[in-house]
Amino acid sequence: MLALSINIVETISNLIIATIEHFGYAGVFVAMLLESAGIPLPSEVIMPFAGYVAWEGRLTLIGVSTAGTLYCLAGALVLYAIGLSARRPLLDRYGNYVFIHKSKLCALHRASPFHLPSHC
Repeated sequence: MLALSINIVETISNLIIATIEHFGYAGVFVAMLLESAGIPLPSEVIMPFAGYVAWEGRLTLIGVSTAGTLYCLAGALVLYAIGLSARRPLLDRYGNYVFIHKSKLCALHRASPFHLPSHC
């Protein structure tokens, strides 16, 4: 069983490194973008491999850092746009699926120093 898990980790590691080497900075950006799509491939896994490729001299550390920063900015802007356009009705409708219950939202609105419109 241990040999199987080592082979899986090695295979995934080689796949990530090959992707970053083949696609370069765009590969770093896309691999990290998969995290936003809900694929369990966190950026904490991608960036060390990108650093390894930079250490080998195939990419630069500044370029890898820039690609990671742009990913974070793009992901934040997309999520901000979704939150801005959908707002409270989206949370009322789908919040239970992500453990955001209406009672917690109402408590948040009551405790908020901002004058938010109440939906409770």
